[in-house]
Amino acid sequence: NASSGFPTQHFFGVRDYGTHYAATDGGSSYPFHESDLDSRTMTQDASGNRLLPYAVTTPATHSRGWQIPLNISGVVGERNVSTAAPLYTVGIALLTSLIPGQNQDPCQPGRSGAIIGVCAATGGPAPCTTSSASGGSGTAIVGGLVSNPPIGDPLETLTKVGGGKIIITGVTSGAGGAGNPVLFSGYTPTWRRGGWNELLNQL
Repeated sequence: NASSGFPTQHFFGVRDYGTHYAATDGGSSYPFHESDLDSRTMTQDASGNRLLPYAVTTPATHSRGWQIPLNISGVVGERNVSTAAPLYTVGIALLTSLIPGQNQDPCQPGRSGAIIGVCAATGGPAPCTTSSASGGSGTAIVGGLVSNPPIGDPLETLTKVGGGKIIITGVTSGAGGAGNPVLFSGYTPTWRRGGWNELLNQL
């Protein structure tokens, strides 16, 4: 964080209104600034879980998107280094960070960081219907510390057949690397048919 000599980075979600955008509601026109974005405060518990409030911490007067500062207490120099991975069917963005100096174990070398899943429209927890300044209260777990987060490319995700769980490939939970794949429960994707052979055989 900034107090330790590292400038604070953020996750940003900025709405693109297109080239013909005009500030007709009294808000800012391009370029947007941080003051034009709703801000949410992310925290981390003793188990390494990341939490976000359902309510916006600092709402903008005329919101053009959202921001989440990477200023977790005790986590120095956290960086946003990877492109967000979209889960289109549920409107979720999976965000990845890199935390320098967290994995000092020579028997388990590798990167450390965090993965969180937020409502792409609001920056709050899923489901998106409760992630607003007026809906929902308290906080929700939205991710946590992981080993070997991707750097540069978006996450590769798999969906368990029938929905219900999202599996992030190549990433293990816990900064120490427990070896288990990261599972996101509660971010239930829409179950879609992967092949149509059975249906076509009935025609």
